[in-house]
Amino acid sequence: MKRQGSVMYTKKNRVVSFMDAILSIEMTILVLGLKAPASPDVLSFWDLREGFFSYALAFFWLGSMWSTFNNVFAMVEKVDNSVIVSTLVMLFLCSFVPYVTSLSSEYFYSPLIQTIFSFQFLAVSFSTYWMYDCLLRANQGDEQLECYLDEIKKTMRQAILIAIIGIFPGLTWYAPIMLYSIIAAVLFAVLNRRKTDHHMAVLLSQSKEKAHLNSSVQRQTGEQVVDLSVEPFHGQSGIIQQRTSEVLQDLHTQSEDIAHSVTRSSAASKSEKPDRDASRNLRNKSAHRQTVLHRNVSSRRVHLPSHS
Repeated sequence: MKRQGSVMYTKKNRVVSFMDAILSIEMTILVLGLKAPASPDVLSFWDLREGFFSYALAFFWLGSMWSTFNNVFAMVEKVDNSVIVSTLVMLFLCSFVPYVTSLSSEYFYSPLIQTIFSFQFLAVSFSTYWMYDCLLRANQGDEQLECYLDEIKKTMRQAILIAIIGIFPGLTWYAPIMLYSIIAAVLFAVLNRRKTDHHMAVLLSQSKEKAHLNSSVQRQTGEQVVDLSVEPFHGQSGIIQQRTSEVLQDLHTQSEDIAHSVTRSSAASKSEKPDRDASRNLRNKSAHRQTVLHRNVSSRRVHLPSHS
């Protein structure tokens, strides 16, 4: 545990290990709510279908939460006291999941019990949302984490809305609809998170490739690298257009300078008859530089000479 300013930070591995232990215990306890069949035959097991249904829903709901937490905390650098408090509240609410699941198995068609299950889902979702906010405040300036959590929170808001929509018909018509809406919410969150994870993986890979290429170019040419690519999830079209116009203007200026240099070199070669190989090397160098500049502009990565 270390202090930075007035804020105390702890190692994230301790928080992650604690969350893994609690969630794994809760997922294991869920199976204890299943009853034994009245007799060892298929019909007796079929009579317990509501219990198995509630168990499967709760298990995969907690499992999807654990999977998301695993990805989020892999990107987290700092964990402060607010993150710890919000995590404890979230885990406290999760600890009621086995009990509420057993009630749902016993009174599967009760509007009151299924409403309690729905409110349990909403309470855990809101506490998780709060934990993500605390993580953002503790890791201010981490743009990749901010982009990722913004997408996760957007998906959570939509999943919460799906779960809320199922409450009214469950109270007035058919109670298990609330469970079906929770299933839809969990599936929606899982599918959208997979898309977000894939997108973030591609962006991180591209960012690493750009950083490696920029460092290589700087080592080889000693030039300043200006990246004109669009940052993930943030539009910067105005900045890109302005920077591109500046680069094109610089390209035109440099082309004119090179043309004047070639012209002067040709005139000098006629009057003073310098070495033809030197003149040819100058023209080749100018043509190569124009080609490189055009290629960099087309790929939105421009090398501007550093001004000493």
